[in-house]
Amino acid sequence: MATTRVEPAVCFGSSQRSWVTDLINYVSDHGGMRVVGTVLTQDDALGLAFDVLVIDDVSSVLSPRLVERLHGAGRLVVGVFDAERGAGAKERLLSAGIDAAISSDATAAEFVRVIAEAVRQRSIDREFADLVVEIDEPVAAGGDVHRAAARTEPASAAGRGRIVVVTGADGVTEIAVGIAASMVGRKVSVALVDMDTLEPSIAQRLSMPLTPNIFTATEHLRLRSTLTDGFTVHPEGFAVVAGIPNPREWENLSETEAADLVGELATGFEVTVVKINRHLEDLSSFAGTAGRFDVGRRLVGLADHIVAVTSASPLGGTRLLALAGDLRHLTAAPIHVVVNQAPSSQFVQGEIGEEISRSMAPVSLTFLPIDAKVRKAAWQGTVVRSGGFVRRLGKLAEWFAPAGSGRAVADAPNPSAESPVRRDVVEDPS
Repeated sequence: MATTRVEPAVCFGSSQRSWVTDLINYVSDHGGMRVVGTVLTQDDALGLAFDVLVIDDVSSVLSPRLVERLHGAGRLVVGVFDAERGAGAKERLLSAGIDAAISSDATAAEFVRVIAEAVRQRSIDREFADLVVEIDEPVAAGGDVHRAAARTEPASAAGRGRIVVVTGADGVTEIAVGIAASMVGRKVSVALVDMDTLEPSIAQRLSMPLTPNIFTATEHLRLRSTLTDGFTVHPEGFAVVAGIPNPREWENLSETEAADLVGELATGFEVTVVKINRHLEDLSSFAGTAGRFDVGRRLVGLADHIVAVTSASPLGGTRLLALAGDLRHLTAAPIHVVVNQAPSSQFVQGEIGEEISRSMAPVSLTFLPIDAKVRKAAWQGTVVRSGGFVRRLGKLAEWFAPAGSGRAVADAPNPSAESPVRRDVVEDPS
């Protein structure tokens, strides 16, 4: 019985070369594949549905990292190299991990043949892999039966370090730095990442250079080179990825690149502390500003814990409740509220805490004191090492520390519907 041949769905990378027009005209007359779209950005490549991406070797979208991710999604990549550059250009393409390469001066019929051959070879590879698994399983009986399959599965959230997102107003930078320093004090490897695309400030607060920064790190990740060149190690012992040098450059950082970077850091560090801006509105329907807050929105979805910072004022409370509403639309992760520069009065703290607990039911509530050491450290570009501010943040950090490090998160209270919100109060200096 005859079978119907299914033509592969193909996307093209944006190109000024003539092969694109020639191939589209040929396919419209002779068939052989279905053209489903054009890829302009990395997000397009990851978001569109297709079988094969055909893309120029000079495209800014093409990278080993993108090829790796497309392969993970079961897609193929065919690279087009400049005919005048010859074998060297072809080798550079193949080194990026693509499935096939073809010269830009090849005929449209040759393009179709190369694409079809790549699809056919994938089918053969899959059949072979299935056969190997069938043969291998009886041999592995009593051992690791699913050894081959396990290697191809993506790492689960449990297989990476914790991601702690710090956001809000009134001291977010100071608290993100303080949490990172507290993690180091617990012998935990930690990365501090400034993903605030509106008000980047981590490098400035710590008197560190603006390079390397997020752009440096994402470029190293895109090229699959060492990521250690994308961050700086602070004298206190935590890694720092500086923010974008200028907020006007926010469009140069996509939400996918930001999420990839944080995810990659989380595979190498036990805790990754990420500072983002408090603005998390979806502006996709507004021309000119679409995507302005997408980085923050995406990272909230990755977080294992959220730290929401506020001030002890009516305005701070209003901002906190608005932020809580946005957070709850984006994540189910536990939210920890920090009231910065809180009054020492137990009565006032009780009133503020009752209102916050009633309105948003955070997992924990921490009141940080007005501490002269914090102000001094900010002017000097150093990290606060002692005092009430450090002690209170140390208590909060118990939630984030992995098991086996100092006082781990397993030792921290585990709030439930029946237990009250954990509350750390300011110690009265008197």
